[in-house]
This record gives sequence, structure tokens and C-alpha cells, in this order.
Amino acid sequence: MEYSKKLTNYKLQANAGFTLVEFLVVMGTAAVIAAISVSAVIRPQAQADLDGEVLKIISDLKSQQLGAMIGLTSSTTLPTSYGIYFATSTYTLFRGTSYNPSDPENFSVSFPLTVEMQSTTLATSTIIFTRLTGEVYAYFAASSSVVFHNTVSLATSTLTVNRFGALTKTP
Repeated sequence: MEYSKKLTNYKLQANAGFTLVEFLVVMGTAAVIAAISVSAVIRPQAQADLDGEVLKIISDLKSQQLGAMIGLTSSTTLPTSYGIYFATSTYTLFRGTSYNPSDPENFSVSFPLTVEMQSTTLATSTIIFTRLTGEVYAYFAASSSVVFHNTVSLATSTLTVNRFGALTKTP
């Protein structure tokens, strides 16, 4: 009797564990949950990258407008206009009534790899603030916006400027 009891316990122990099918079902479920959670984490991060970059551009635009209004000068003694030029992966802060790519005083800022300018209605892709008033130089209402997008999440954000230099951001 003692021997048969040991044999039964041995059989139960030998059969304890998971089958291959059970293991594959659990691993498949874990993979699906991991994929959903990773996409739920990446999407907000991509939107935060876009929002952060657009806020940085707004700050730089306001800085350029302020420079024009108070007459900031560096190498000249006369107040001058200030502006910003947009390209697909960068934007450039400049001084003067037109963008000159060879001006050594230009300051270029690169977008993060996940953000780029999608389109613009701005003439020559520039916004120029008039000296002393800070109003947008040669303003035309139909050409006053820049659209940025995130290359990961495909989210977009539009920046629109009015003739006084006030900015509106729409997600």
C-alpha cells in the first residue's frame, strides 16, 4: 500500500506543470498587453515633443518681436527689424527686413527628429517684426500660419500670427 501511494504521488508530480499550448497562450497574451502599453506610452510622449517645440518657437517669436520693439542692437547703433525663417527641420532667428542665409549673426535652431514643419502659408517662409512697433512686416491675412507635425504620432499643431504679432496655437 505504501508503495502504490508513492507511485501515485510520483505520477502527480510528473504531470505537474504547463503544456506547450498553455505556455504559448500566456506568452501571446503578455505580448499583446505589452504592445498596447508601449503604444499608450509613446503617443503622449510624441505629443509632448510637438507641444514643447511649438512653445519654444512661440517664445523665440516673442523674443524677436521684443527685440524689434525695444530696438535691440548688436553691431549697429540703429534699431532694426527682427524675424524668423522656417525650414523643414530648422528655424533661423535673424536681424533685418529680409532673411540672408549667409549672415553670421543668424541663429539656427534644429527641430527634434520627431518634429518638422509640414507646411506654411507665409510669404518666403518668414515672419518679420517691424522695428519699434513690433507689427508683422508686409502682413497679409491669408499668409499667416505655419503647420508643424510629429513624424511619429502624425499629430499637427498650427501657429497663426496676426498683424500685431499675436500668436494663436491650435492643436
